[in-house]
Amino acid sequence: TFVGIVPMQNSEYELVTGWNIMGWYSPNRSTFPAPEPPTFPINVSPADSVQAIDRYNSVSDRFEVIAHYYGWGWWPSFNNLDFTEMDPTYGYYFDVNESSVWYHDPNT
Repeated sequence: TFVGIVPMQNSEYELVTGWNIMGWYSPNRSTFPAPEPPTFPINVSPADSVQAIDRYNSVSDRFEVIAHYYGWGWWPSFNNLDFTEMDPTYGYYFDVNESSVWYHDPNT
């Protein structure tokens, strides 16, 4: 059993250059848009600082990735085309090319 508080307001999280381990702090899933705009659910400043997001799939025992393409949007890797949304049951690895702030909207 997991216990916690469901986020009801926007939050800000600092991301450093390199890999950052993050959760999706919402009771709801949020779909990645393609093509841009908007950047939701990953709204960062400076824009386009998150290059990719990885997650671990325990069923396939593999990492899955969705990449961000500047001026276009998010697109999953060819071997995990179902990675199209942020899910509260996963942990995520954000690949960040410069220190930034993630403006998280919990989509509640």
